[in-house]
Amino acid sequence: MAQIWQGCFNSEMPVVSEDQSALENAFKENTAKHLGIPDVPGAKNSCLNLTSVMPLASVVQFAKGQLNIITLDSFFVPPKVSFSPWSSRSGIDALKADAHRVFASMPYPKSMGLPSYKVTPYIQTGTNDAVDIGIKTASSKREEVANKIQQEVLAECRGNQKQADSVLHLCTQSALAPFFGLGSGLFSGSGEAPFRHLIVNEHYASWTSIKHQKNGDVTVLIKTPDDNPHVVEHIGKFSSTITVHPDGSCEYTDFNLQLTESQQ
Repeated sequence: MAQIWQGCFNSEMPVVSEDQSALENAFKENTAKHLGIPDVPGAKNSCLNLTSVMPLASVVQFAKGQLNIITLDSFFVPPKVSFSPWSSRSGIDALKADAHRVFASMPYPKSMGLPSYKVTPYIQTGTNDAVDIGIKTASSKREEVANKIQQEVLAECRGNQKQADSVLHLCTQSALAPFFGLGSGLFSGSGEAPFRHLIVNEHYASWTSIKHQKNGDVTVLIKTPDDNPHVVEHIGKFSSTITVHPDGSCEYTDFNLQLTESQQ
């Protein structure tokens, strides 16, 4: 660790306690100092996460409000699809556990003093009618809603159970957690005061569209609502497309994050 510290900061590693978090915090603080990251809540954690997948020059631009559009090409290491926090469960069990939590949060914390707005989150499979889902899903209806989505997804996957299992996992918060998960996502979540206007977390109200492709793949498009100008003005736009192959493996094939102006 002393050699790593010397290589990163060209100085001797300070004396820190053996507690792992103490060394992590020291590394975070020094990284933020050397990159000139603003001392704004959420900025240091997010930028430290981004240093592992994005060029340092881009991280600095992001922190200073100069990088407003991020695509897959912005990453030198493409994000990996993860089914966390439900990876130990089947896709349908993950959806049943998450149906009342995913796509649940409202965008404006009261502390911001901004008017909120209502979004009806949904999952649409193929040409079927959209299925509303989220925090307003009554407990007595959650299993019914999950089972309906499961049937439609399995049909869209042409009966491929392995592929359908992955698609169902992507109907949970796992699709947004790698980017906006509080404490684990690449970008600031809404639980802490974000240093950009992006007010999104893994439970954000979003729209999901699932479609079968001619080559056997199934695409899962997840995006923030974009039919309300206040969403774009105060939050920005986010969309990602995850391609699920017939063997159940997944990859991000499109990603677009359009941020609003910095709050600074």
